[in-house]
Amino acid sequence: MNPVEKTSEEAGDSGSKIGAIPEVSSILDIEVNPKIREAVAKHRIEWEELMKKHPYQWAAYHGDKRLEIGKSKEALYHKYLDRGIRLEELVVLGIGPPIPDVIDDDEVSEW
Repeated sequence: MNPVEKTSEEAGDSGSKIGAIPEVSSILDIEVNPKIREAVAKHRIEWEELMKKHPYQWAAYHGDKRLEIGKSKEALYHKYLDRGIRLEELVVLGIGPPIPDVIDDDEVSEW
């Protein structure tokens, strides 16, 4: 068992703490709130148009509803959390060029 998979008893903790790493056997086992899934899907659909009109800004979503475009990720989170949207249902996504999942060794050597 690796250190991330320790149970709360093994870690010397009798309860959960904020920021504790959930026990999962794989990243694929983590449940994602449906509102977040909807937001990411909507962002992918809108991405090309957003890049034309709002490059390098942020888009706040609650489910498949885009709430606002802004220049500050933090400000958008604060604004909508203060309005009562739960953190588990709010996501702020960047509007920028795609970043590859894998970086080739050749690309790293160019840096």
